[in-house]
Amino acid sequence: MCTPLSTLLFAISVTAFAPLACALDGGTLRVNPRSGWSGFEVISIGDNPAADGFTWSMPGTFDGLGAWMPDSVTMRLLVNHEISDATISEVNLSLVSFRAAISNTADVGSTSGVTFVNSARQAYDRWSGDAGASWTNTSNTVTTSFSRFCSGQSYAPDTFGPGRGFVDDLYITGEEVFAESGRLFALDLANRDFYQLSGVTGSGPGGIGGMPFDSWENAALLDTGETNHVALLLSPDGGSEDMQIYIGEKGKDTNGQASNDLLARN
Repeated sequence: MCTPLSTLLFAISVTAFAPLACALDGGTLRVNPRSGWSGFEVISIGDNPAADGFTWSMPGTFDGLGAWMPDSVTMRLLVNHEISDATISEVNLSLVSFRAAISNTADVGSTSGVTFVNSARQAYDRWSGDAGASWTNTSNTVTTSFSRFCSGQSYAPDTFGPGRGFVDDLYITGEEVFAESGRLFALDLANRDFYQLSGVTGSGPGGIGGMPFDSWENAALLDTGETNHVALLLSPDGGSEDMQIYIGEKGKDTNGQASNDLLARN
C-alpha cells in the first residue's frame, strides 16, 4: 500500500475517461484526480530499479522536486527527502518511453505496462562546505549529515533571457530544521557536485554577511532585469520566519575577486 508522500506521480488531462490513478506496482494510490485528470506513478519509496548498476532504494518522504534534460533522450528528476538523514535522489527516465506512457494513458486510460524508469541513485557524487576548496566523496548518507531537505527547484541557464539568471543548470534546496541553523545548497546538475551556500557565498567585501542560515522552506530565483547580479527570495518556515532577499554579484569569489568557478559565475 502506498502512503502519503510515498509516490511520485505524473498527471495529465484526459477527457475521455473517468478520473483514475494507476500504481505501477499494483498498489493503491491515495490520490483522487478530478476534472478529467488522470495520474500514474513514476517511482515510490523503496523502489530500486533493476539492472541499473546502482544500489539505491528510494528513501522516504518525497518533498522538493526538479527536472532537467542532460541529453536529448533522458529526463532527469531530482527528488528531495525530508527526513532526518536527508539526501536527494536522481531518477532518470527514458523520454521516448515516458512519452509513450503519457500517450497510452490519454488513449486507453493506463500506461499499458510501458517501462520508463532507467535508473535511480543519489543525485551527487561529492559535496563541499567551503566553495570547492575541499570535497567529501559520497554515494549514500553514510558520509553526509544533512537534515530535512524541503522544497527545491531546477533552474536552467539564462532563465529570464540572455545573461539573466544563473549561468549553469542548478538545483537549489535547503534544510528545514526548525531552527536558524539550516543550510541552503546548490547542486551542479551537469557535474553532480553539491555545494553548501549558507556561510560560504556572498561574504566578500561590500557584503553584509553572505548567504544566511535559517529553517529553509524555499529559495526562488528572481529576475534582476540585468546580467551582473542574481537574486533569490528566501523563505524560512520556522527559524527567523523573516522573508529575505539575497543578491549576489556574478563573477566574484568569496574574497570579492574575479573568478569563473561555479559558485562565483552563478
